[in-house]
Amino acid sequence: MKIQLETEFLLRNQITPTTYAAFLIATTGSVSEYEAFVKEFGEPTIQDLKKFRKIGLLKVPEGKKVKELTIFDVNDNYDNSSDPELWIDEFMEIFPGGVRNKAGYYIRTSKRIVLKKLIKFIKENKEFAKKDMIMQATQNYINKQASSGFQMCKLAPNFIEKDGSSVLAAECQGIKDNKKQTNTESIDLV
Repeated sequence: MKIQLETEFLLRNQITPTTYAAFLIATTGSVSEYEAFVKEFGEPTIQDLKKFRKIGLLKVPEGKKVKELTIFDVNDNYDNSSDPELWIDEFMEIFPGGVRNKAGYYIRTSKRIVLKKLIKFIKENKEFAKKDMIMQATQNYINKQASSGFQMCKLAPNFIEKDGSSVLAAECQGIKDNKKQTNTESIDLV
């Protein structure tokens, strides 16, 4: 199993690479891989699990306390959808590489700047702070821009936020509104 570590994420959240690797193996690997890892490096502590809960990677089931979880419970309660550091590459791939807008700028830009803006966006827009919504909103925007040859397409970081305005937030709101409208229409038809 290969594991990619985002060192800025680990430093910011004060998580050791070993602890994070154990967490990832527990959430995505097999029991035998996890047991082999623990034999070599040791098991994450309750404090480690509390850190994962605090930063939003671990959801504790209702009625349970963190200290009651085993590392194998983590697999069913792992939620990486609000941590863009874990899916920034997938997000960047939505913006086609080598494509310039009307002003001559490449629309896919620096991953570091985009990540910084995504982290800020998620902190400030809790209602849209899930990977699925952000990815769908971004894909919707790119699909619209593709029809005009990306002439008016915003650069990736400016799509997220520029001068207090966010096209990403508007696209997310559009998805949310369409879901409400669909639910309302189905209720009206009954």
